[in-house]
Amino acid sequence: MTPYEFFALAQGNISNAIGLLSLAIAILSGYLVVTYMVGAKLTRAQVVVLNFVYTLWLLFQSVSSASLLADGVKRARTAAEMLGEPFPYFPYAAHMTISI
Repeated sequence: MTPYEFFALAQGNISNAIGLLSLAIAILSGYLVVTYMVGAKLTRAQVVVLNFVYTLWLLFQSVSSASLLADGVKRARTAAEMLGEPFPYFPYAAHMTISI
């Protein structure tokens, strides 16, 4: 593969990671609105199920986003090395994505 193809794949992976992070923030906002408006009306079992499903979904989104980001950075680093250019070091990019 050429460096251009590696950069294109890297950009796609990083774009998808940012999209997943944006989706997670949007769903978090909806989750907070729903729990604020109807939280007192739900039974304990409904609250447990809602929280469990949301937590599983958020973990999946976080891991997927971090994985895409790490893969994108790896591909961009490969392309930069092929061109003989320096590549900025992002050691904690995936960890920061998960913590957000």
